Amino acid sequence: MRQPIADHLFFLPGRRGGRFPHCNSLLIEDAGRAVIDPASDAKELKTLAEEGVQVVLLSHFHTDHIRDLKLFPKAAIYIHQADAPALRDFEEMIRFVWGHLADQSGNWGGRKLRELGEYGWTPARELKDGEELVIGSTRVQVVHTPGHTPGHSCFWFPEAQVLFAADMDLTEFGPWYGNAASSVDDTLASIEKLKQLRPRLTVTGHEVGMIEGDISDRLDAFARVIAGREARILACLQEPLSHEELVRKGTIYGPHYSPDNTNHWMEWRMTWHHLRSLEKRGILRQEGDKYFRTA
Repeated sequence: MRQPIADHLFFLPGRRGGRFPHCNSLLIEDAGRAVIDPASDAKELKTLAEEGVQVVLLSHFHTDHIRDLKLFPKAAIYIHQADAPALRDFEEMIRFVWGHLADQSGNWGGRKLRELGEYGWTPARELKDGEELVIGSTRVQVVHTPGHTPGHSCFWFPEAQVLFAADMDLTEFGPWYGNAASSVDDTLASIEKLKQLRPRLTVTGHEVGMIEGDISDRLDAFARVIAGREARILACLQEPLSHEELVRKGTIYGPHYSPDNTNHWMEWRMTWHHLRSLEKRGILRQEGDKYFRTA
């Protein structure tokens, strides 16, 4: 169901409350049409495709934001230049997600993604931070917010004061940086960057949906989740531990962590990013396979 939120802008709620493998989408309907992140509801998106959509804007390359891209084969695809390689080539996507653990991708569903044909798209335009797009009379500004992925971007509508925040989604779980190409430090910088905006309305990619008014407090809470994870990792390191030993402490997913499901690999990677960040700041050092606190 299309919900009007501003002149020429319509919220398209995702199935299952916008939870994975879906997300919330946004429709720009002006002299020309564009859809942001076509993964909300296949039935609604199919109707839009039949009515005609000229441009598809992607916040990033993840499957839960592009799953219905195939409904728009004639639309021009726009994505940030840092994520374009992963959208264009399946093997690059696996490298972005898994890095040196690419041999584990079958356990995560890589083969299924190949069968679904969700990758192999050639962007018509590779976006840059601060770039302005015009759909009819509607201006859209690209806000590069890396961390979740290298090219993750939000979209800012200056006249309407609407922010499409994508996976800077302000959920209670907090930021997700579980790919090889993710970065906890970039995520924190992106949170600070979004504080410079003062949206009238924020549309998130998952769960929360729409938030009216200032989101500064929500962004602070989002950042505190990262600080809490770091504090739990440091608390575990009262004695030296290896990366694998830390992973099994479940400092990221808590009671939802299990070594027997996909959360294990997300826990593994997010813990790894924290360890790299702490090492870079001189708070930890590594000797052999063990990590020691220096502060």
